[in-house]
This record gives sequence, C-alpha cells and structure tokens, in this order.
Amino acid sequence: MTGGEQFEERQTIAESVEVASQLVELWRANPPEALTVLDRSASRALSTLAHVDHAANLADAISTLVTRNMLVQAVPLLRLTMECAVTAAWFAVTPNSGRAAGLEGAKERLKLARGLARLSGADASDVIEDLEQNVRDESEAYSAEAHKFEQRALSLAGMDWLYVGYRELSGYSHAGTPLMDHYLRPAERTADAPLGVTYSPENEFAVAEQVFQLHPLLMHLALTAWDTIAVEHPMRDSLREVAETLGVSPTIQRRISRREAAASRLAMRQGHSR
Repeated sequence: MTGGEQFEERQTIAESVEVASQLVELWRANPPEALTVLDRSASRALSTLAHVDHAANLADAISTLVTRNMLVQAVPLLRLTMECAVTAAWFAVTPNSGRAAGLEGAKERLKLARGLARLSGADASDVIEDLEQNVRDESEAYSAEAHKFEQRALSLAGMDWLYVGYRELSGYSHAGTPLMDHYLRPAERTADAPLGVTYSPENEFAVAEQVFQLHPLLMHLALTAWDTIAVEHPMRDSLREVAETLGVSPTIQRRISRREAAASRLAMRQGHSR
C-alpha cells in the first residue's frame, strides 16, 4: 500500500462502511478450505486466518454502531481492526512469525499464571514451571515485531500511514484528553461556565470521515494478507479491483531492514564467489 495517495479523495462515512461491508461479504463468500504450511507448520496460516476473521466480525459491530450514530464509540473497534489487519499482514509475509508470536503468547500466559497465583494464594508451581520452560525453549524465536505492534506496522513496506492512524484511533480508545475534548465545546465565560467550556454529549465527531476512511483500507489489508498465503488465491482478482478503487497496492511486502539488506548482500557475494 502506498503512503498518502489513499487519502486524496475523502469518502463519506457511509461510503467507507459500505466498502468495508462489501469486503466482508467477499471474505464470507470464500471460506477457507485449506491451510498453507509455512515454516514447516500451520501456525502462521492459522494465526492469519484468526485475525482476518476477527476483523470481519468486528466490521459487523462497527456497522451497527455507525447505524446508531455512535461514531466515537466505534473507534476502539476500528483500532482493534487495525491491530488484526496489520498482524495478519505481518504473519503472511514474515518468516518464522508464528514461532515468534508463540513465544510472546507463552510470556503472557506466564505473567497471568504468576499474577493469579499471587492473588489466590494457590499453588501453581507446576503450571508456572511448565510455562517458564516453554519460554526458555522458544527464547531464540524472539522478535521485536512480535513483541510490539508499532514494529509490526513499521515492518510493512509503503505503509507509513498505519502507525499515524493507529495513534489517532488510540486517542479515542482510551481515557484521556482527546476523548475528554470530544465532549466539550467552547462557551462564554460565565458563573456556570467559568472555564469557557461546557459539557456537550451530542458533539459532532470532528474527524469522523478521516477515521472511518481507514476501515475499508484495513479490511482490504486483512483480506489481502489471507489471499497472499491462501491456496489458489481465490480473492485475488476481486481484491485487485478494490485496491484500484481505494488507491492502494494490491500486494503486501516487508520493508527491508538494514540488517536484512546486509544479509542479502552477503549471501549474493558468497553465491558469486562459489
């Protein structure tokens, strides 16, 4: 996907939701019938499938909230959609991502087990010991991209807009100033409004069109992630048509890091020297 050109023509909220819904229909019309083995296991394909399907299910909830004009309330679901789409894309194009994500999952389960044991006072030493061993066994699979969403987003080539959009969505997904500002409006300073603002639960969501324009882009990214690794690529032609309409690339590629570029150059030199 390219950076910037997809925002040249602003869509209405209704248009954005409609395109996202059409992509969900495309997804459900092409149910997965087989899994591709990557890195000698099915973990990457299964992980991609789970995140794409969850993004599609989230679209139903987002559409319901938009119909009820609950736009700000839908933003956390858009943020989760971005997390699912980016993570699915990362799984699709990143070797050994399944194992790296498995390590992060083991670490989180270990933290939870320790916390629950501490709160309950129960003896969970056997469970904790097994989880600790799992983390040790998989420690070589560590990846900063698996650990941090920001790194996953930055690993995808031509998608610099992703993390900027993520920060904007985050502002309305957590308690804090952006959310508070949404419910306030300027007012004349009076005894009833000494700060020059007043509370207004019916305020218009000022950046609604900009925010919801992300939805079809993210659904396209999610479906493209699955089609990239799917047997026979059943949605490829349809996704290419949508990509042209949205002004995005029909393919997903990894950004080449300096380390990867150096490794590639070394491998080429070694190949030429033989």
